[in-house]
Amino acid sequence: MVVFINIGFIGAGKVGTALGLYFQKHQLNIKGYYSKTALSAKKAALTTTSKQYTDLTALLTTCDVIFITTTDMALPVIAAKIAQMKSTATIFFHTSGAHSSDILSEIKKAGNAIGSIHPLQSFADINTSALLLEKTFFTIEGMPAAINTAKNILQQTGGKYCEITSAQKPLYHTGASILANYLITVISFGMDCLEQAGLNKSDLLSAIEPLLRGTIDNILDKGPTSALTGPIVRSDVNTVNLQLQAIKKNLPEKEFLFRSLSLATVDMIKNKRLDEHQATVFYKLLKGYNNHE
Repeated sequence: MVVFINIGFIGAGKVGTALGLYFQKHQLNIKGYYSKTALSAKKAALTTTSKQYTDLTALLTTCDVIFITTTDMALPVIAAKIAQMKSTATIFFHTSGAHSSDILSEIKKAGNAIGSIHPLQSFADINTSALLLEKTFFTIEGMPAAINTAKNILQQTGGKYCEITSAQKPLYHTGASILANYLITVISFGMDCLEQAGLNKSDLLSAIEPLLRGTIDNILDKGPTSALTGPIVRSDVNTVNLQLQAIKKNLPEKEFLFRSLSLATVDMIKNKRLDEHQATVFYKLLKGYNNHE
């Protein structure tokens, strides 16, 4: 089924432009872009062979569906502005992962349907991001009319999606942030250890690439619990203690992080790959910051 709707974008950064390319590839009609920065709207329009709008009303009266792809902080301000304007568009989406569609409540009060469509990926350069959207998982939430429109759009693009509630949005975004942001924090911690151990800083990224790629591949193939290797899953308390003492001596400011990660790892595999006794031994070693007894 081909979806015949006119789509417009408010906000012309990486997310909006990449989505425009993605939608356009799947025969969705992109009318154009409006942005407070005229140059970015012009660039997005050129990239998607659509139109730059310098008048927001003109965009709102040309489209059926509007995607608001601005910063999160700008969303309520834009919603209040749209609510006071003439519009033929009746469906409004934002693409924030952290906020539910409720942040567009002023648009809802004006008689329109609101929703959110969040692509579960990080956006680097526009063209690469547009290609990654072909494999990206989406979450959708909002009013029934918006949900139906989101489903129609994603069915046309072939995008996989899950419908969640507004109340679930903060926890969903927390999970995404842990995966995309705190993974980097953990990698940086590991690199600090390797550098302190004598590896050249300039060699670190290339040195850890096979380890990281192999680990991610194992996780994607087996899931986190089965993919885990190392001293904890082997119940090697002596090695973990050796690591702890090395952290205390060389990177004492990271001791809390090491203990927390180790304890979380024990919790993850307790009664799965560690029995109660083995887990208790680790808890006794690591309980300096967390009481598990």
